[in-house]
Amino acid sequence: MKKQPNIVMILFDHQLFYRHGADGGAQVRRPCFDGFKKEATFFEDAFSVCPLCGPARRSMLDGLYPHKHGQVRNEMKPISEETYFDCLRRAGYDSYYFGKWHAGKGNAQSLGSKGFSAEGYGNPYLLEDYKAYLKERGLESPKGYVHFSESDRQYFKEGEVADLAGFPFLYTYTFGTLLTPADTHECFYLANRACEQIERLAQEGDGRPFALRVDFWGPHQPYFPTQEYLDMYDESEISMYGSFYDDLEDKPPIYRFEDSYSLSKDKQLIIPNPQSEANWKKMLRYAYAQNTMCDAAAGRIIDALKRCGMYEDTIVIWSADHGDALGSHGGHIDKNCYLSEEMIRVPLAVHDPSAGQGTVSRANVSNLDIPATIADYCGSPFESEIDAQSLRPYVEGKKKRGRKYFVSVSHGHFQWHIARAVCKGRYRYIYNKDMIEELYDLQKDPYELCNLCDDPAHAEVKEELINCLNEWREKYKDKEY
Repeated sequence: MKKQPNIVMILFDHQLFYRHGADGGAQVRRPCFDGFKKEATFFEDAFSVCPLCGPARRSMLDGLYPHKHGQVRNEMKPISEETYFDCLRRAGYDSYYFGKWHAGKGNAQSLGSKGFSAEGYGNPYLLEDYKAYLKERGLESPKGYVHFSESDRQYFKEGEVADLAGFPFLYTYTFGTLLTPADTHECFYLANRACEQIERLAQEGDGRPFALRVDFWGPHQPYFPTQEYLDMYDESEISMYGSFYDDLEDKPPIYRFEDSYSLSKDKQLIIPNPQSEANWKKMLRYAYAQNTMCDAAAGRIIDALKRCGMYEDTIVIWSADHGDALGSHGGHIDKNCYLSEEMIRVPLAVHDPSAGQGTVSRANVSNLDIPATIADYCGSPFESEIDAQSLRPYVEGKKKRGRKYFVSVSHGHFQWHIARAVCKGRYRYIYNKDMIEELYDLQKDPYELCNLCDDPAHAEVKEELINCLNEWREKYKDKEY
């Protein structure tokens, strides 16, 4: 590997990553990520710094906890602090960014990166570059048959063919089948553009190091996989998720909030869930298929690096901003501000061609650590103090355990709420401001169905994790914002 490696980052949104093996039935298939793990260091205990796009993506730029950089919700605040783009620029890298932004006011190009990204959340199908892409490839505008939709406010009508380029945003509770070729989907559009850039860089061959980041809008609702990927799953083989029937009796009230009108009354989740298992399995099939489709798109980027002879000179980081609560804890259709396993555990793997491959690390790490990792590999550290730590020592086998615990945070999503989750080994303690606390033994209770916070037998464990939280608050100056 050359002295200054190329750096490629692949980032998914809203990843349906944590589907525990105890489910029994069909699991989400990610053959490309599984193959990548065999060539990388896979971090088995990786957590989202915050299970919400805006705060997490901002932290993945500056290496700061949300209460430090100030973007604690999805609001768009200006970026004035140092980011890893500054580190790359000082190190002489050409920087490219393709895809979703949602990390602060402006976009990646505002910070000096080439490529394209929409301001705010954005809709990839409205980008001028996407229109040019369709024309170049002789493709028509993306259209999908709508199977299910919250159509009273989200434009998509059940039983109709929708043009995905006809709406201002793309975060609707909608499930359907993409009727146009897979290359019209945003995930393949972004992957193909990234592959084109890799091929151009290979042809130029000037030896200058580059950093390329690809941020998919998915796998995120609306779920519109093609039939090819739907055919990989049979509804009869999909089982209901392990916490689907959770009555939420020992949970704080935030678990009951649900924005989907078909599942709720007065924004409160109806229990037992009003949607039938048959309908849920159909929805899960669409979500699983889109997760697999996004995996295939990311695989094209890995293939392009190998095809162009760049893979052995490139650090590749593959992760997601946060998880997806679909079908969990009573049957939610979207995330909120609770800090359950499904929300905060994320995929994270790093390919370093000069290090061991196919290794698994149990270190407590996070997507918060990505900026420090990029700065470490490019050879230009942050000049300001950050909260992140580099993953490079773990990848190189120089460090094994690192943090004794990791703290994920939330300041709310649809409503304000202060929550902190202490992740340490088999146990997780969750502080909820002005609400009941939570404590789970993930080894015995992987779906977090039994809150042990008031169990005398676990009083010492609870005290230990509360002490960890207090230690973290002092170290990172957490004043609940």
